[in-house]
Amino acid sequence: WYQRRVREAVVSTQSTGASHTHQAGVLNHTNPACWALLGHIQYLGDDLKGARDNYERTLSYEAPAPNTHSIRLRLASIYLQLQQYQAAKNMFLLACRDSPSCITWLGVVYRAIGWGN
Repeated sequence: WYQRRVREAVVSTQSTGASHTHQAGVLNHTNPACWALLGHIQYLGDDLKGARDNYERTLSYEAPAPNTHSIRLRLASIYLQLQQYQAAKNMFLLACRDSPSCITWLGVVYRAIGWGN
């Protein structure tokens, strides 16, 4: 019973947060931070396609969003889950260019070797 109530509260909070963030994004549609936050909320709520769309929108702006590196990593992860392997590889390579790390290179190798197939 308790776990069910906690799960319902979390889903309700995520839904409300997503709604408010979307409204803020509509009011200031050129703010990449709003769309990144909405992408994070959707990612945590397992809405991969919505998160992908918002992360892609975030990265399309000239002004960089805060935490662009984590956005690229999450977007690459989403591409892998959606079996968009070439897009995942490209996103991991962009993340490597900006901030090389073992995680970014593992993503490139993962795709280059074809483990995702």
